[in-house]
Amino acid sequence: MRKWILGLVVLSICLIGVKAYADFIPLKDLITVHEPGYIVEAVNDDLGSASVYFTQSAFDGDGNRYCRKRSPTGHTNLILKIDNSGNESIFITGLVDPSIVNTLFCGVDIDNDGTMYILLSIQQEGYSERFALVKISKFPCMQDQIDDIELLPGPPGPRGFPGADGADGADGAQGIQGVPGVDGTKGDTGDKGDQGIQGDPGITPAEIAAMQQQIDEIMQMLGTDYTQDANCQGAWLMTSDVGAGPLADASGNGNTGVLRGDGEPNFQTEAPAGYAGSYMFDGSNDYVNVTQTSGVPIYDNVATGYSVVMWVKGATNQSDKRIFSEANTSNGTPLFNLGTDNNGANNKLDFFLRDDGNTVIVNHVKSTSAVFDSSWHHIVWTDDNGTAKLYVDGVLDGTNFAYTPGTLTLNTTSIGSIKRGSFSHWFAGGITEAAVFDRVLSGTEAQDIYQHGVDGSK
Repeated sequence: MRKWILGLVVLSICLIGVKAYADFIPLKDLITVHEPGYIVEAVNDDLGSASVYFTQSAFDGDGNRYCRKRSPTGHTNLILKIDNSGNESIFITGLVDPSIVNTLFCGVDIDNDGTMYILLSIQQEGYSERFALVKISKFPCMQDQIDDIELLPGPPGPRGFPGADGADGADGAQGIQGVPGVDGTKGDTGDKGDQGIQGDPGITPAEIAAMQQQIDEIMQMLGTDYTQDANCQGAWLMTSDVGAGPLADASGNGNTGVLRGDGEPNFQTEAPAGYAGSYMFDGSNDYVNVTQTSGVPIYDNVATGYSVVMWVKGATNQSDKRIFSEANTSNGTPLFNLGTDNNGANNKLDFFLRDDGNTVIVNHVKSTSAVFDSSWHHIVWTDDNGTAKLYVDGVLDGTNFAYTPGTLTLNTTSIGSIKRGSFSHWFAGGITEAAVFDRVLSGTEAQDIYQHGVDGSK
């Protein structure tokens, strides 16, 4: 692990050294850590431009949670630390500098050694957007890693200069009565020249490839933003208070959610773990009417497949209430419903389907898993031309929901009730992060959305 960390640092230094962006502000100056004792290092100063944004939150070994904080515009400019008691504090902020248009924190991850990795999107004036990876670790941990580094041998240093010749010995004294004197002793050999300086440790192509693979694995741990999926036809995150509304469609298709009821569904901070909030429906007249702009009603895509996603919390024994419904304002017979048990006898999810001719195609088939038990549950409903499946908290439900599709002429989509000529069957409970897709989500995608949220930020 320590060799790997050194390799990342050396690679990042080598990569930074050959960049043409001489005026880029160094990565260490782009962020500020608000707790003492941390080291900020550049892993890769320029991952290049990208069209995919990765988002993530992570827990360290002490149970603290780190997540990015969104501004009202959707940009991210700080990382929050949330301890076990739910107390928030600012852990990292971006640089305030005239040349920096935006320093966006796209994601955060923590490895087994407690080292944190931050993915940055940097927009500097006069340059195109670039992505960078930064490592943040506590200083004592980093010093221990440096102590155990085994440097690779470099090339031999240059040969030292030869020592100077020793001075000649003095001539011997002349012998008595003509005897020749003894030759002088030869001078000592000169000192050996200093050894050349050892060359810097080298780095091999194989080591570079291994480090790139590890960077790719870190990227894959970040959640996917499914609101930007081309097949997402509507996404209503419900994690902030919009007052009287409307709920923005995060998919960009313009299918806004209009809040209806005496006081409209009320925003509340009570929500699944890791979520900022939800909307509470009173069971009397609260609902969300989805504007039919593009791609909805979603059941119109049954022949090629569709999916419905949301978090829901409701009490047991609610009789025939709807969490998601599509119908027709002028013909009361066609109906696609997901809701509570029609008799209020249990805590299961109820699926009902009726066609234009008033023929009941699916007559209140119930899930095996508990959905309405006063706890938060995540549901993903998929339907591929009658091959219907339900995932509860990322796990495939055991009920066989398969059926033969009929003809349904639909023109309304609603959350928390049915909308025909008038509204009815109001649900009592909490709903957050609802979305619809005109394709079938896989089991892996259902698990990913359950773990990281539909926008990949959890």
